[in-house]
Amino acid sequence: MKKLIDGAKYFKSTYFYEYQNRYEKLSSSQNPHTLFITCSDSRIMPERLTSSLPGDLFVVRNIANMIPEFNSDNLHLTVPAAIEYAVKVLKVENIVICGHSNCGGIAALFKPSEELLHLPHAVKWLELGSEIKEKTLKACNADNIPELKQTAEKLNIIKQLDRLLTYPYVLQRYNEGILNIMGWYYKIEKGEIFNYNRSKDQFDLIN
Repeated sequence: MKKLIDGAKYFKSTYFYEYQNRYEKLSSSQNPHTLFITCSDSRIMPERLTSSLPGDLFVVRNIANMIPEFNSDNLHLTVPAAIEYAVKVLKVENIVICGHSNCGGIAALFKPSEELLHLPHAVKWLELGSEIKEKTLKACNADNIPELKQTAEKLNIIKQLDRLLTYPYVLQRYNEGILNIMGWYYKIEKGEIFNYNRSKDQFDLIN
């Protein structure tokens, strides 16, 4: 707890004062340019990755950066609500879906079910990844664990991009050219970010 309290004090005495005018302007409203959908993993820091300032990003985080399809059942309402608000109310210009290397959520897709009995809510959420699991097993040697995980992590990003476009208001703005949609793969150990190139069906290094 002391580390958190000391961190809060340090924030107030350094970062806050550096951007105090910006925080004062943000106190009554926000106008983020990007909806950033990423994993809850503690190693992912969206503002740090994008060198963003307070108010730039509207961030949504969940296990394995997954998105339910539009009109999905009532078990997965939080992410659709955030997408709806970001696009319809905040009118963001960009949506980024950011997956990453060594994702625990993706790795869990390949674990025996008995190992996950103590995580019923996580297991229910990861049902959204069943198609990614099947597609990965068809494409990879199941014994090559590093290849299996990286392939699944990237296929997961592509799948979430497809699901995002099932939202009519997202698809409309995307087709009108007023909304950019990107799928990023962040390689933690190297600090590298790859963007999915749909025309080439590959992830291109952007930094």
